[in-house]
Amino acid sequence: MSTPNLPLLEALRAAAGDRPFVVVTEWLGYLPYGVYSWIEVDGVDITSALPEVKGEDLAGLVAAGLIEEVDHRQTSDDEHDTKTTYRIR
Repeated sequence: MSTPNLPLLEALRAAAGDRPFVVVTEWLGYLPYGVYSWIEVDGVDITSALPEVKGEDLAGLVAAGLIEEVDHRQTSDDEHDTKTTYRIR
């Protein structure tokens, strides 16, 4: 297992506090545009307040028990359109 991205965790704590945050992914449906993702708290995009976020960063924080996934939903017929809710432990 890789080392958890602690600077990301601290930035999430600063931006979200004790509120859940949601990772939103959306497929635009055509190339050259692909899957876009961003992070929201209470419906507000906080991505610019965070260091670069990779999928493995969140997986590492979950594996280390520092955040937990509380919900995952597909938001359309496209498998890439999702909302995954996390809470900082």
